Amino acid sequence: MPSLLTHHPLKALYALFATALEAFRLPLYIVLYLLPSARPHPKWTYKQAVLIKLLKTFLHHAARIEIRMPLSLKPGREGERFVVMRAPEKEVLEKLYFGPLKDPHGEIVPGELGGTWYPSAYPSSSSKNASSEGKDTEDVVLYVHGGAFVLGTGRIYECGFIVSALLRHAGVHRVFCPQYRLAGRPLNARFPAALQDVLTSYLYLTRELGIPAKRVIVSGDSAGGNVAIGLLRYLAEYGAELDLESPAAALLWSPWVDPAAAVDPARFKQNPNYPTDFVPAVFLAWGIRCFSGRDEATGKPKLDPSNKYITPLGRPFKTPTPLWVQTGGAEVLCAEDCKFAEEMREENDGHVGLWVEEGAVHGIALAGPSAGFAREAEACVRRAREWLGGNRRV
Repeated sequence: MPSLLTHHPLKALYALFATALEAFRLPLYIVLYLLPSARPHPKWTYKQAVLIKLLKTFLHHAARIEIRMPLSLKPGREGERFVVMRAPEKEVLEKLYFGPLKDPHGEIVPGELGGTWYPSAYPSSSSKNASSEGKDTEDVVLYVHGGAFVLGTGRIYECGFIVSALLRHAGVHRVFCPQYRLAGRPLNARFPAALQDVLTSYLYLTRELGIPAKRVIVSGDSAGGNVAIGLLRYLAEYGAELDLESPAAALLWSPWVDPAAAVDPARFKQNPNYPTDFVPAVFLAWGIRCFSGRDEATGKPKLDPSNKYITPLGRPFKTPTPLWVQTGGAEVLCAEDCKFAEEMREENDGHVGLWVEEGAVHGIALAGPSAGFAREAEACVRRAREWLGGNRRV
């Protein structure tokens, strides 16, 4: 259950305490890390060590008070690049959103959601600028942002770096970032809300806009990578009967493939890479608790965190979509990402690429500049392009 720190006045008091505590502690680390030998990883620069400490500190306290992440369907800074996808009609719901996408408790149903286009909105089929030639030659990335299922919007201030890297280095033409519903407050949109929304986004691209599946590349980091894997599994299991093709390829950046392991923060802290990553155990525990939901009467999860659509590790599946997995050698998810890639490679007779960036922390695709790993993240995007050249579906 959520702690008392998530409610006022204790929430405000904790925020004041945390601010005072870190105002004292952080300067000590800033000075300490001037010594290369004192940094958590021998290959890190001074800037990387300081930024990672700041990130871990922020996420720890944000998780303790469970900060709210409201989502807006107003365009805001994104202007014409922001679109709102309509809620599916009843007959569409029954036909396309079933099985794992149908909430057994009847509480979570698909609704309207927003999304941001980069560098500009894709022309609709009714647009004067639309052309069948463009639809057959433009590669579009469906990018699902991370944030432990409780944070993130897909908007410019958050996804600008990775989107720019993909547009400059991955050989793609446009990127679409859906603003899927979050499992934290105030929405409390647990599983399968995010997966429903990503399917809605995929249908928007392939059916409403008419983009061929062979021109869609699904991508996602961390929790977004988890949801992207869920979409691939759903299409592999039900795509034929739904007349839905699988995408050309999938680029997964530090995908969170074992959320069930984060239920126990004490166990998660035993990860050998825990001291060299910015992801605190309490943050991931908050994410999976919200994502699986809690029954208010019993306090038990509404959904089993080991469900194959929530925790794909150890549950490989066949997919016609080739996968590429990037992980960091210093991140907490490194071992499980490598294991997942190997499981999927064996299940699919290859067609799965893996790249471990030495010394890198979690999610450098999204958090590259914030963690001091922008250069390494861009290099990984270039490697992804090389892999795409010989492995995507055609």
